[in-house]
Amino acid sequence: MKIRIHSSRLFLILLALASVSAARAAEQEIDLQRTGEGGWPPPVPVSISGFSSEVDGVLKNDLLFMGMKNVGPEEAKFLIAGNNSGRVEARVLERISKNTILAKAYAGSTQRSQAHALADDIALALTGRPGIAQTKITFKVENGPGRSEIYIADYDGHNAQAVTHDQTLVAAPCWAGRSMLFYASYKLGQPCIFSHQLTSGARSAVARFSGANISPAVSPDGNKLAMILSKSGSPNLYVSDLSGGNLKQLTFSREGESSPCWSPDSQTICFVSRKRGPASMFTIGRRQAAAGHQPRAQSHRAGLVAGRQVDRFYFAAPRLRDLHRERPGRQRHRPGAGRRPDVGAEFAGGDFLQRPQPCEKIVFA
Repeated sequence: MKIRIHSSRLFLILLALASVSAARAAEQEIDLQRTGEGGWPPPVPVSISGFSSEVDGVLKNDLLFMGMKNVGPEEAKFLIAGNNSGRVEARVLERISKNTILAKAYAGSTQRSQAHALADDIALALTGRPGIAQTKITFKVENGPGRSEIYIADYDGHNAQAVTHDQTLVAAPCWAGRSMLFYASYKLGQPCIFSHQLTSGARSAVARFSGANISPAVSPDGNKLAMILSKSGSPNLYVSDLSGGNLKQLTFSREGESSPCWSPDSQTICFVSRKRGPASMFTIGRRQAAAGHQPRAQSHRAGLVAGRQVDRFYFAAPRLRDLHRERPGRQRHRPGAGRRPDVGAEFAGGDFLQRPQPCEKIVFA
């Protein structure tokens, strides 16, 4: 049987086939350009040996957080060998060339802190980025009905220490450098925003207006404080110096705003507003606000997502440290030996947090 195809139909068939082939080729190219799982860079394979007990576990956990995974010596790109008999000592070698990347001994109050210091040095040597193992987090702990306190801890939740002893409601701690916190407390009978020097213990109320003074957020450059105040009636967005001076109102909504956070360049504030009905995300630039411009809507479902900064690692999340207010009934952390905080935490210090494989760990409420 002979099949006849007109030249015009043949052309269309060939054109369709070519289009399908090109589409498939394009899909293959996109797939080949992916790196790691979910678009994340693959972890650096390292082999860790010679350490024991707590130091071994701490070092492996720290390096997992910073984009490295422990494998067998034959699979590793770098060999990490050492011991912790008396003090923590380590040597890092490139497996193939046998070149020494790092050789160092550590002294410190505990072997745990020495292991954290070693992990940070390894991260810097192998990735070129400062590590996070010696950084701190801050969070609130509920001690009973109507009572909570601000805590700080190592980044992994160990060594939790109470910062406040107000025996009242506190909320929304955030860092201003490595030694100062801002948070809201009912210590004076109404929600006020306090600054708290960790080294001296000195603190002062930087926002104590009538109504609510809540949700402090320090700009990444450490110069400005965003907050929600209701001194004009409804909760609106304000910004000031860290001392509370040069206060400026940025929004004038009747419905109220909440959850401010800053862009990495400290020029834009993202916040949640109900001015259009459902909670939505808005942004307003400091320069635009000074010129009288209105905030820009970013999302109509900001109850689910909002920009959030944890040190210099940014991700989409709804003001994670405040979620306990929006979702009552979630489990609260009460410090204890070896326990980790599961309420909203904010990191201080460090420069990167890289997703380990195959899963990631982020502390949040």
